[in-house]
Amino acid sequence: MLEKLELDDDGVAAEPDSDIYMRFMKSHSCYDIVPTSSKLVVFDTGLQVKKAFYALVANGVRAAPLWDSERQCFVGKKRLLCMTHVHMKCIHA
Repeated sequence: MLEKLELDDDGVAAEPDSDIYMRFMKSHSCYDIVPTSSKLVVFDTGLQVKKAFYALVANGVRAAPLWDSERQCFVGKKRLLCMTHVHMKCIHA
């Protein structure tokens, strides 16, 4: 019923076939798991929230990273769910 665990050189229990992911990654590139057709939407921090909301909906994307042009780095993300809550609060305010 229970499989016997083998110990590795450090004395840590190793599960059978625990190196399956390592073997897969050694024989494939990261591009093998990326869909052939996908979208990436990135928003600049200067974009209006309303425009970002409609861009997410129009592209069928649930979230997008935020890019700060001045700092030249990603600073966060916009999620459709969070933006929907904000949008609903603005309507009912």
